[in-house]
Amino acid sequence: MNISELPLLILVPLCFAMAFITDWCWTKYIKRASEGAALPAAWWSLLIYGLGSAGTYVFIKNPWLIIPMCLGYFFGTFYAVKHDHQKGENNG
Repeated sequence: MNISELPLLILVPLCFAMAFITDWCWTKYIKRASEGAALPAAWWSLLIYGLGSAGTYVFIKNPWLIIPMCLGYFFGTFYAVKHDHQKGENNG
């Protein structure tokens, strides 16, 4: 059984979570890359492309899964930026 054969009740939250985590990794990657931290940025890049590849495979098999993935990307960015901003305010 491959991932695209799972029931929608599992696939929808899985795709949302995968997109959420991928977008959260992007914010971490951008921050590390802008700081010039090559190795941490490379590790974040590895996670981004691994999760992104899995997400692409899943929604090619079922295009309706783009909807929970788009929501996951939106909320992943929102959470990561808001969380990082609040953390910066608490440290400053």
